[in-house]
Amino acid sequence: MRKVLLLGFVFFLLSSVVYGQEPRVSGGLKIGGNLNFPNWDPDVPIGSLSSGLSFNFGGMIDFNISKNFGIEVNILYNNFRTNWDYSETVLGILVNYETIFSLTTLSFPILAKVKFPSKQATPFLGLGPELGFILAHKGKLKITALGESIEETEDLMYLTGSFNFALILAGGVDIDLGQVKLTPELRFNLGLTNYRSGNSVSRKNSQIILFFGVKF
Repeated sequence: MRKVLLLGFVFFLLSSVVYGQEPRVSGGLKIGGNLNFPNWDPDVPIGSLSSGLSFNFGGMIDFNISKNFGIEVNILYNNFRTNWDYSETVLGILVNYETIFSLTTLSFPILAKVKFPSKQATPFLGLGPELGFILAHKGKLKITALGESIEETEDLMYLTGSFNFALILAGGVDIDLGQVKLTPELRFNLGLTNYRSGNSVSRKNSQIILFFGVKF
């Protein structure tokens, strides 16, 4: 946790410097939604896993190395969700089970960006690594039978590692509005590490993320 706070503090200091720099360095904020794709090995023994929708938000610093190349550094708060649904019959009664697994991380992506500048809009492509620190992992179970439901939530951090690592592919466009730039962006995060502690099972996540950013 101390490492996470230290990295956040360093990012804050860098962001403070941005406003005293030439326009070659810009800072901003971004918010987005993600669709998570779970990759579990072995698969669930019953029912099926499905993708879950959730959110991301954070800050960014964009270093314009040249007209056609740049480096973007982010600090992002992320939530990724996986759904597990199944049913069974108990004493002639149909029982439905709905579980939502929620993984929360603080991540630090670094993107190398190739830009294609034009007059008011600059499309770009990006590639880079992302290191994420896992802050929370919870499972929420809803059991429904005979029209009645009960819910319970379990903390799963005792089964979870401390970090994950991903490879990012990105594409977007910077739209110049004068004092600010709007930056819609689509990312694919390929999860490379097993976030489950131990070696008996593998739990990985990949995401498609749609961001909307503002640069100052």
